[in-house]
Amino acid sequence: MRRGSREAGSFEAGFWRRPQEGEFARAMAGARALERETRGPGRPQGAIGPVALELLAQLYRLGQRFKGRIEPSLDFLMRAIKRSRSAVVRALKQLRDAGFIEWARRFEPVDREGPGPRYRQISNAYRLRLPTVIRRLLGRRAEPAPLPDDVAQHVAERHAESERMLAGLSPRAFAHAVADGPLAKSLAALGEAIAARDERELSARSEPRHRLIQCASSNRLADGANPSARKGGPS
Repeated sequence: MRRGSREAGSFEAGFWRRPQEGEFARAMAGARALERETRGPGRPQGAIGPVALELLAQLYRLGQRFKGRIEPSLDFLMRAIKRSRSAVVRALKQLRDAGFIEWARRFEPVDREGPGPRYRQISNAYRLRLPTVIRRLLGRRAEPAPLPDDVAQHVAERHAESERMLAGLSPRAFAHAVADGPLAKSLAALGEAIAARDERELSARSEPRHRLIQCASSNRLADGANPSARKGGPS
């Protein structure tokens, strides 16, 4: 495994980030502006380059399609933009150095018997970023446009509806709604343990009252069966 690799499924839920509305266009405009600014005499290609521009667009398409979950292999990226492996590797480094992306190396366990490795290297997890240089290069165009009032109200209503839906889910369903993989399983187990504890505590609090009601009912039945008890006992 390569140095710094992390186990797949253990961190991605907090690592991936879904691109915001209009972020694709702002990122591409910023990358082109940076490319123009860093070109000069004797340097026909700037800090980004045409291959990195193609690759950034492809990564944003994947981010939009899969809600920020970006984990393509190098072979996939080579086929997608029709470039060599060395060109894709170089473009990825250019985008990372410019602040447009970051990635995490990953590995996963291998279920096998006998001698041999128990883990294998898999594709990187990628996260898209908007570098601070975009603000300087694009000015106000780097800021997301404000939402119209009706759209903002619709977003707020959808958010409130989602909150109500999540509040009504069981611990297991809630865990799988907000996470996936091993993290979802861990959250589900934790949620079920907390729910079981709360149920036990509620049962323990209500038990003394339940017994008191039972005793009172028993006393009333006993008094009804013995009329002399209601008159103060036998004369």
